[in-house]
Amino acid sequence: MQVRVIVHTMVQHHGQILLLKRREAADRMYGGMWDVPGGLLEIGEDPEAGARRELEEESGLDVRDLVPQIVLSNIDQERDVHAITIFYWAAFDGGCVRLAEGEHTEFCWRRPREALRLPLVPLLQEVVERMLG
Repeated sequence: MQVRVIVHTMVQHHGQILLLKRREAADRMYGGMWDVPGGLLEIGEDPEAGARRELEEESGLDVRDLVPQIVLSNIDQERDVHAITIFYWAAFDGGCVRLAEGEHTEFCWRRPREALRLPLVPLLQEVVERMLG
């Protein structure tokens, strides 16, 4: 079984979180669903540095403070993968969102309760539900 560490950043601005719509493709998991910036940690990479890299690659944003909030562990028997996912919180400092070509098709800012009305990737759905208590 492979172990993968995944990092995500919930960028918050005036009570809303940044959401990115995943590109639809046959080879892409959760295509057409909404997610937050994130991805796999590279070998030897510090988790916070990885979260910053993924945030910049996928949204063009940089933030001052990243605070780890939620760590989830999930075993995918079908793919033989144990995924450890770290969700960071960050306040929006300004700037313009620039989507990574080929990864996402659009972005939006939504309050957590409003975000639940969108088709969220399953893990993000769980995290947003936890945020709301």
